[in-house]
Amino acid sequence: MAVRIPHENATGSSGGSGRSLYSLLIFILGSLLLYTNRTLLSKKNSHGIAPKNVDAHTITIQEHLDAKENPRSGPENAQNKPKLMLHVGPMKTGTTTLQATLNTKANHKILSQDNVAVVPEHVNFRYMGRLINNCISRPINETHCNSMQLWDNFVRVLKESAGNSASTNETKVFSVINSCETYSKIPDNPFAIRQFRSLQEYFDVTVITFYRRPAGWFSSLHTQLLKPDIWRNAGGFLEFTDRPDRNLVNRTLNPSIPSHQIMRDTLGTIQFYGKVFGTTNVKVLDYHADHLELEFFCSIGITPIFCAHVSKIAAGKTLTKRLNDNTFLLTDEDLLATHAYNDGYFHPKDGFVSRNQADKIIKNYFDVFGRDILPKRCLNSTDVDWLWNRTLWLEDNIAPHPMLNKTALRDDFDKYVERFCEVDAPTMLQTEYWKEQLRSSDFVKPKN
Repeated sequence: MAVRIPHENATGSSGGSGRSLYSLLIFILGSLLLYTNRTLLSKKNSHGIAPKNVDAHTITIQEHLDAKENPRSGPENAQNKPKLMLHVGPMKTGTTTLQATLNTKANHKILSQDNVAVVPEHVNFRYMGRLINNCISRPINETHCNSMQLWDNFVRVLKESAGNSASTNETKVFSVINSCETYSKIPDNPFAIRQFRSLQEYFDVTVITFYRRPAGWFSSLHTQLLKPDIWRNAGGFLEFTDRPDRNLVNRTLNPSIPSHQIMRDTLGTIQFYGKVFGTTNVKVLDYHADHLELEFFCSIGITPIFCAHVSKIAAGKTLTKRLNDNTFLLTDEDLLATHAYNDGYFHPKDGFVSRNQADKIIKNYFDVFGRDILPKRCLNSTDVDWLWNRTLWLEDNIAPHPMLNKTALRDDFDKYVERFCEVDAPTMLQTEYWKEQLRSSDFVKPKN
């Protein structure tokens, strides 16, 4: 915003009012520079953002003036409002584990001793998906969308969870936790920023996000995006062999893709919510901690009783075990099956087996043939270098834990990069051996 300074009055006088306006302008600009410098130079704490090299959100003069004109959103008034902890993911950073803990009635009773309420379970990824698709990504202007009732209902649920809804006449005010990974896909548009920033009218908002090293995050997300196709279409075939999400590195950065379809990683999530609420209101926790529940409830500052409860449970058992993302998925088998189907093999209408049955048969083939000698397609060297450099940068600038030594970090990196390798189905279908196997009677549906 260009600051407009009135000209001197018609008599040519530049009296006290002119000097006062000039002094005011100098004060505003000086305050702005001081605020920006403090933001850029601030140190990260044990669970905070390290902004030394981050593309920090630059506070514009307009935003500075807006903040002064709207003091209700400032931190000086936050102590009179209920706290709202928005756990925003991103996807594949332990959200399911935390939501399972948050959505247990027995845990609700313990959390209530901390004066903390959990937003109802129906405010989940489907709920937020409808809010995004029907309102936030379809604004009419900077203040309204076509389905404003969806936004109004969302705010109402948050307020009722805190016990400060006018319709309930409740006097007890709770702090509120809401966990939904779809928050990381909120579109970056003026309407979305304005609406989410307006939550500060009712709440002292803190955004919680988890840091996961990019190689593990990308490979886990890649597998996650395969699941719906494999499970939903187990009884039939759907063409998905030319998958756009094979190259997730480009997908997360491609500016031609609508912002709400991009899978933001931790850095993208920090940058977006830093722009909405300010980076001091974004807290980064560690996916790589020994126990996710401990990391969350003992770090957010509002659940000391529940932290003690989780600590007792954690002390009596081994470290949290995370399931291998590939345990229940035959992704390589399914890739070959769908390529073969698209090339004219074993159409179910011609009396052949279903898709999930074809996957199981191909699994037996792979086990006998030897998986280690199957032709593979992996990330190219450019993508690997990009991921490694991003890992080093994020570990140094964002990670809430001490950086691993470079050798250990590289070993961890290489382990996850290997998961990007898939069978090279097109090459396999050009060999006589696999053509013969896929034409065998194994794939013929038995007659009743």
